[in-house]
Amino acid sequence: MGLVLKSDYEDYYDDAFERDLWGTNNTKLVRLKDYHTPWKKLEEMTKANDTPHYGYPEGLLYENVPQDTLVTVYTSIHKNLTETMSLQEAAEKYPNCLCVEIVENEVEGIDHYSLLSIGMHFIWLIYYKDGKIEVGKELTEDSEDNYKIYVYADYLIHSIDYKVAKGNILAVDFVTNPILKETILPQIFKPEDVVKSLEKAICLKSMQLKN
Repeated sequence: MGLVLKSDYEDYYDDAFERDLWGTNNTKLVRLKDYHTPWKKLEEMTKANDTPHYGYPEGLLYENVPQDTLVTVYTSIHKNLTETMSLQEAAEKYPNCLCVEIVENEVEGIDHYSLLSIGMHFIWLIYYKDGKIEVGKELTEDSEDNYKIYVYADYLIHSIDYKVAKGNILAVDFVTNPILKETILPQIFKPEDVVKSLEKAICLKSMQLKN
């Protein structure tokens, strides 16, 4: 089987894909830029993760979220326009807009963690506040930590960002098809290995569908 790429952006591993678009045995991988709305991302994250409080302002106040809680208010979902304000101010100004609680990572020096999934390969990345990025841990396919990953099997390449807050690990962002050349991956993961991992995931998914 050859894996052929159809995409609306370029990444560092693109040249490792098959180029014969008309091959009868080829499988096409459609890779699009991140297209989910904030609502959809939050709904996806809550399938297997805890998240910061989110919803309409009045609903959060009803849930006893403190009025002075800082939130990001999505004043326009389609244009991705946001404002930062207190929950009380959001209830007064934008009662019908999505707002998401802002949380800071409680681990000193670290901005956030990111669980990056590439086909059947899973890597924890650590993003420091000074801009440094480190590989935290590479997960084996049968790792106990992978129970969350398989919830998102429809997304062959994706990442979920996490912060440690309020004594819990909270998912704060979900990215479909992250651009890997902007991460540390090109230094540790060969283009050919990316494609092999994607091929393996596609084969496994195909077998599961047949069963």
